[in-house]
Amino acid sequence: MAADGESRPMMDLKIKTTTTTYDVSVPENATVGELKTALTTVCNEPVEKLCLIFSGKILQNDDKLESHGVKNGMSVHLVLRNSTSANRPAAAAQSSATPNASATSGTQRTNTGNTARPTGTSNIFANLMSGAQTRWPNK
Repeated sequence: MAADGESRPMMDLKIKTTTTTYDVSVPENATVGELKTALTTVCNEPVEKLCLIFSGKILQNDDKLESHGVKNGMSVHLVLRNSTSANRPAAAAQSSATPNASATSGTQRTNTGNTARPTGTSNIFANLMSGAQTRWPNK
């Protein structure tokens, strides 16, 4: 109930992690950011570390819960991030500075042609596309 006598319908949600379930009540017209703020009092984690997922989609802070179809009694999944998004670019820059980083640009990688398949095998799909005859093994 609001202080001015106006009733605000509330919805009770179950917020699930892999190990814990939290019960949180928020107004029906709440945003994801408001849900995260309410959740911080229960799970003692800062808002920046909270990532909420519903129906396979990551919920953005400005979105209304109702726009994603979140209703009273439903479950929303919570993932706690290890670091804040402000630290991510620094971590990416640090990993790209390493000389043997595998996630570097394509110009630094070379393909020798035989890494995609074991030696002694042919590319059946390429043969079919080129019109070459292929014999299938008898069973």
